[in-house]
Amino acid sequence: MKPLWRNLLLLVLSLVVCLYSVYILSPRYLPGTAEPANRFSALRASEHYRVVAAMPHMTGTIANTRVRDSIIAWCDSFKLDVQVDTAIGLRSFSSITLGAVTYNIRARLRGTGSGRAIYVVSHYDSAPNSYGAGDDGIAVIAMMESIRALRADHKAFKNDIVFLFTDAEEAGLLGAAASMRDSSIKKDMAIAFNYDGTAVRGASMLLEASPSVRPLLEHYRNLPHPFGTSLSAEGKKRAPGHLDFELFKEAGIPGFSQVLPEGRSHYHSLIDRLEAIDLKTVQQHGENMLALIKEFGDVNLQQLKGEEVYYFPVLNHLFIYAASWQLWLLLLCNGLFIASFVLFLREEREAGNEAPWGSFMFAVARFLLVLLFSFVIAYALLSLIQKAYPDLARFQNYESYNAWLYYIALGCSALTVFGCVYAFGKRTFSVPAAMAGFHFLLIVLADALYTQVPSALYCLLFPLLFSLLAALVRWRRADETAARGPRTLLGFLAALPACLLLPTVIYFSYAGAFGLSVYTAALCVPVVILAGFLLPLWKEVDYKLPYWLPGLSFMGVLICFLFAHLGSHFSSRYPLRSSLYYRYDMDKNQAVWLSDIGHTDRWNKIYLGNAKPGVYTDSTFLYSRSELTERLNSKADTLDVLAPVIRLAKDSVANGSRYVQLVFASSREATLLRVAFGAVVVKDMVINGIPVTDAVVDTARRIQFCGLGNDSLRVGIRVKEGVTLPVTLIDYTRGLPPALEKVIRPDDIVPTAGWNANSTQLLVRRKF
Repeated sequence: MKPLWRNLLLLVLSLVVCLYSVYILSPRYLPGTAEPANRFSALRASEHYRVVAAMPHMTGTIANTRVRDSIIAWCDSFKLDVQVDTAIGLRSFSSITLGAVTYNIRARLRGTGSGRAIYVVSHYDSAPNSYGAGDDGIAVIAMMESIRALRADHKAFKNDIVFLFTDAEEAGLLGAAASMRDSSIKKDMAIAFNYDGTAVRGASMLLEASPSVRPLLEHYRNLPHPFGTSLSAEGKKRAPGHLDFELFKEAGIPGFSQVLPEGRSHYHSLIDRLEAIDLKTVQQHGENMLALIKEFGDVNLQQLKGEEVYYFPVLNHLFIYAASWQLWLLLLCNGLFIASFVLFLREEREAGNEAPWGSFMFAVARFLLVLLFSFVIAYALLSLIQKAYPDLARFQNYESYNAWLYYIALGCSALTVFGCVYAFGKRTFSVPAAMAGFHFLLIVLADALYTQVPSALYCLLFPLLFSLLAALVRWRRADETAARGPRTLLGFLAALPACLLLPTVIYFSYAGAFGLSVYTAALCVPVVILAGFLLPLWKEVDYKLPYWLPGLSFMGVLICFLFAHLGSHFSSRYPLRSSLYYRYDMDKNQAVWLSDIGHTDRWNKIYLGNAKPGVYTDSTFLYSRSELTERLNSKADTLDVLAPVIRLAKDSVANGSRYVQLVFASSREATLLRVAFGAVVVKDMVINGIPVTDAVVDTARRIQFCGLGNDSLRVGIRVKEGVTLPVTLIDYTRGLPPALEKVIRPDDIVPTAGWNANSTQLLVRRKF
């Protein structure tokens, strides 16, 4: 075979390996309705969506109660011991306190032993403007189907299995917080498997595992579809969003957090419904859940701790290695680099190159330029996308429906830069020098990762190890023609670990929560590194077909941008997100229409007119950056409604401090109350009899509380004697005031995520 075709074939094989390493992780099949009774069936599970995701069901609503009753009835029908834990969940951070009356469901499948239990956890509430089919309906229906399959199997496990359906997760992990305040539950919980459907499709992914859990991961690798990386846990620390598992982990309970990675454009929206769900994903998620329960059903739960490990997927297997290996493997890579570099210098001198160090430094500079230019161009492209399509700002982190096309375009742009820079200076180009410079920079990067982000080191460590071993194999220049075939094959084999590991890192970058924000420019780094490992192969082709790589890659950029633009319009399947809500200041008898987005669309313009962003300072917003944001606002008609209630229950002075107890209530059973205490320094606080102890209290306080219904919120605070206490109260209900709605919202527009959009808010102020 001619050298050109041989190298092209090996490059194609490398691309196939890259694609297959990701493809094999994705859901690929959906069994029919005749699946055996003791097996998981996504088709059977999806029947529960008729109730679980029939409508938005945030905490404190009638719809939330219907979902809860459906889960309880299902668990009762299979003779599980069902208990509903009614409690107040509280969480505080900085000057903010989140609270809710929660109703957690615990359904226990009794085992033959008497020890602690395995907890399988999901949350059954939804975000305010979401049907919750993916978040977290997928996990809820998977748990319900797993209960049926376990009962059909007629197998008694040694350990109790507790299915914990938490409430008020979307309000701030408050159901899980209530569980962790219950000492009997903490004592009973030996291990927690938390499932959260933060998207609607993609591979069932292990997001993070608690530390020192080798025994847990050894069992996890036996699942039908084990997919997880220790890198994802590191990404979770830096990505937005919180999961119930965080509170279990803080309580010292070992376990896993598992999510779905793709389709975040549907996240917390009205299109997070059954029609958007990939049932193959439900099947994979459920098969893993059922297998995990069976895997741990008879395990000794007292022996779950072990050494710290790192892990990553290789095809459909999970590779686990001890964290203690990292230093030795890194030292080995450093030693191999030194040995290969010495051989490189000696070979270059024997070949008559009097300045091998110059060739090496030029190679280092070349690869640094590729990284720098790739990042700058990716950053510029992302900024351009955001400016060209301002409506993307309405989605979390600019996560558009066609984001995958932009991701491919960013990857192609990195390859374009790579091909152009490495095609420059072809006459003086030396593959050995280029690889020596590439290996040097990766060694430096690996050493830095070891000290800063050790969980991410695996994706460099093993590809480097194989590539450096191949670099030790040298052929004399006199034998270069005869050795070209074996050398090319060796280069292909040396790049295989990179082709198996780095595509999953790139996939995780796509599946992460950064969307099309500028942070996604870092995607170019693993793309360029992967291209670097394949450099000996494609460079041989470049000698015969100059600029083939940048040409094809640039064409890929143009094609992706063209199709992304053609698919940038919105429809009922892929609707635009819009912000509109009504606020009635009952003290001033003034009402306004408000939008948190800086420009109107064809729907909210009907209410806002030609309003321009104006200062609308709002002291009740939880976050200061939101408080200072300018908002579109226009005058609205007032409503004939009863005002929310602020009542002084107690006012006393002792030891230089003033203690005030206030009662807050909604006259219309609002699902959410928000309280702000202005700029007064609060020394301590008690909410419905529970002290607020896990936050900074010596500052102005804000409270958001859900699920009160007919009940009231009692807040006791201590301030300095003689201080006047200004209080603002807003009660929220979902939906715009029916009496003031001018038109029905079109199907191709849905509310933005969050508590404000699509709400009616009544505001009152008092001073005490």
